[in-house]
Amino acid sequence: MRQRLARFIYPLRLLFVLTTLFIAAMTSLPADSRAASRACDYQYYYDAAHTQPSGWCVGACYPGGAHCDGEITEYYVRSGCTDCD
Repeated sequence: MRQRLARFIYPLRLLFVLTTLFIAAMTSLPADSRAASRACDYQYYYDAAHTQPSGWCVGACYPGGAHCDGEITEYYVRSGCTDCD
């Protein structure tokens, strides 16, 4: 009885390991590599009055296409949004 159970479970271990590795790889992808529904441009500022620019980001509809420069802060203005298909 024990050998029959082992013959059934052993092949399933490989499937379990491969499935776990696939899920781990898919969930560890950076956020900008997932499908985006909109691509927007952002201008970041050091202050809430938006008087001192600190950085910017340009969005893209394809994975890895977004580009940022400068310092990203909590104060921003979003503009130039386009829908991605």
